[in-house]
Amino acid sequence: MSGSASDPSQTGTTYVHSERDIRAYPPVSGSKRSSLVLVVEMSLGREAHEGFGRTILLILLLTSFSFSCFIPSPNVGAPEQPWTWLGLTPDAPAVTEYNPPSGPPYLIVYLAARGMDNSIWYRSKVDTGDWSDWIQVPGFTDARVAICAFVHKLCFVCKQVGVNRIWYGYYPCSGGLVSGSFSGWTLLDGFTPGAVSLARDTDYSTYMYMAARGMDDSIWYRWMNTDSNAWSGWAKIPGYTDVSPAIGHLAITGSPYRRLYFVCKQKASNNIWFGYLTIYPDFPFACVWEGEWAPLSGLTPDALTFATFSPAGSTKNLAARGMDNLIWYRYIFPDGTWSNWKSPGGYTSSPVGITNCLFDSVGYGIWFVARQAGTNNLWAKWHSCAA
Repeated sequence: MSGSASDPSQTGTTYVHSERDIRAYPPVSGSKRSSLVLVVEMSLGREAHEGFGRTILLILLLTSFSFSCFIPSPNVGAPEQPWTWLGLTPDAPAVTEYNPPSGPPYLIVYLAARGMDNSIWYRSKVDTGDWSDWIQVPGFTDARVAICAFVHKLCFVCKQVGVNRIWYGYYPCSGGLVSGSFSGWTLLDGFTPGAVSLARDTDYSTYMYMAARGMDDSIWYRWMNTDSNAWSGWAKIPGYTDVSPAIGHLAITGSPYRRLYFVCKQKASNNIWFGYLTIYPDFPFACVWEGEWAPLSGLTPDALTFATFSPAGSTKNLAARGMDNLIWYRYIFPDGTWSNWKSPGGYTSSPVGITNCLFDSVGYGIWFVARQAGTNNLWAKWHSCAA
């Protein structure tokens, strides 16, 4: 991961998000059995798609397996695990976690993916237990699904298939575990040509943050109080990108303020840049862009991904795909400085899902989820990290 960079704050047409056409169309497509509720077409009773239900040995034998092995260094916090095959997807998967402050369980991980027919699916893993079966979420999308876990909700946001509308829905949770039925989809104002990104507050609060690329490649964000389901308006930050911007919330050591970080590939370039908003005490109304974009070493052909959550006082992980499709990650320290790039091994042709360094009943580690380079195979890996 090496290369030079130039500032991404290029000139361009200002994009104004529209609130017109606020009809309740969920992210669905195709001719399905339907139920009319506020002009909502929902998929009913579909059997699990073959991409998320079959474990066929022949697939594993005939598919070129390009994930490389990573040998852990001594004194890591948990045993290194191999990549585990979890199904098929035509796009990047997403992962989020709920790490209860007092445990047990010490760790709840949720994985979301788009099916081979654009359906939406998720599965979960509690502590060191096995992955659950795939569960289908009503609706369809043609972009990466964004997912974010809270103690009381598991939130989904995605682009509607075939159009650029953005939709939000959730499952109710108890103690971070899904405990009820899907809420249905709510249409959000604004348009995006691709996936959105989500982040959770570092203080175990109920605020969720979302970043999106505008139709002119501008960069936008908003926040939501997940208790009240109240969304802020969209706000624009300087700069342009041709991929989904990554967003992450970080508590800064020795400061009463928090930062909202953005990382993205520069438009029409492979250079990586980051910048941040400072969130002042009278949040949510005082988020201030702090000056300039700064370059991060390395090059990427795709969107980067932040871990959705990191508790105050911890680092925050960022994942990227290298120019040779190798998987890389680095992290921000609580003082705002960056580590060097590291690789857990493995290759992908899509953005990479990543969690923060988490504790389960065995030790500390990071979950990576990725679509295998050149195939639609979805893999997950628990990668050791030092306590």
